[in-house]
Amino acid sequence: MKKPFLTIGRVVLTLLIVTFAVVVVWRMVMYYMFAPWTRDGHIRADIVQIAPDVSGLIQQVDVRDNQLVTKGQVLFAVDQDRFKLALRQAQAAVADRQETLAQANREYKRNRGLGNLVPSEQLEESQSRVARAQSALAEAQVTVDSAQLNLDRSVIRSPVDGYVNDRAPRAQEFVTAGRPVLSVVDSNSFHIDGYFEETKLDGIHIGMAVD
Repeated sequence: MKKPFLTIGRVVLTLLIVTFAVVVVWRMVMYYMFAPWTRDGHIRADIVQIAPDVSGLIQQVDVRDNQLVTKGQVLFAVDQDRFKLALRQAQAAVADRQETLAQANREYKRNRGLGNLVPSEQLEESQSRVARAQSALAEAQVTVDSAQLNLDRSVIRSPVDGYVNDRAPRAQEFVTAGRPVLSVVDSNSFHIDGYFEETKLDGIHIGMAVD
């Protein structure tokens, strides 16, 4: 009497296994035929080229090959002596122009205070000297700003968090303004580029989880 029940149990078990296998196969078929998936994907990241704004010999190098760096960290510095000299010369020129302007202002105020005793042409000329001295002072100040900018830019810093991508420069190497010296891989830019069939693009949405 137990054999029929055993037979029925085996049949039921077999049906369950077959049903489970069919469901699994069906889901796999649906996944591979209709779900968006690809074998063609690549990990990519942005590579930032580091080029100095000034030319000169490298004075110091503060990183090693393939080193991890943070945004704002000093990578290397170009020899600063000539930039410091240019700044001091520009500052001296500003001081000279300030004295010239002060003298022109004193002369103009004196002539204006004399009233009719000073010809109008002479008063106008002294006023013109003040204007020219002001212009010269402004030009000298621009030279100071430019010299200070060159000095500041002789220190090259990393613009991003990342990794030194290749060989770090060496001290006493000559670098040219605008020409890349090294590169940094932006560690916040890693992403995957995947290539999908056009028929599966409708199943891809922003924010979807990726297996």
